[in-house]
Amino acid sequence: MVIISLYLTFFSSDTSLEAVKNIFVENLTSKKSSYAVWIKAYNRSPLQNIELKDCFFDNVEKENVLESVENLEIESVVINGKEFTFKKDKL
Repeated sequence: MVIISLYLTFFSSDTSLEAVKNIFVENLTSKKSSYAVWIKAYNRSPLQNIELKDCFFDNVEKENVLESVENLEIESVVINGKEFTFKKDKL
């Protein structure tokens, strides 16, 4: 399972967020998971440039979660035996 979360709890008045970007996952195999892809961030600081390549997920129970992601690239990703194709500049 690929999990990327940018939800943080702030304990000070400084609520600025650093950018999380340029994440590349290749040749990942999962035999069982709740989600294949769970990517969620704040609208004011979206995750940027995420690429999944040659990943295989079997026995996935739930739909993917994709929120506040810019430039998500999917190549040769298979979830429960079906090709997962998705390309959108901003989610």
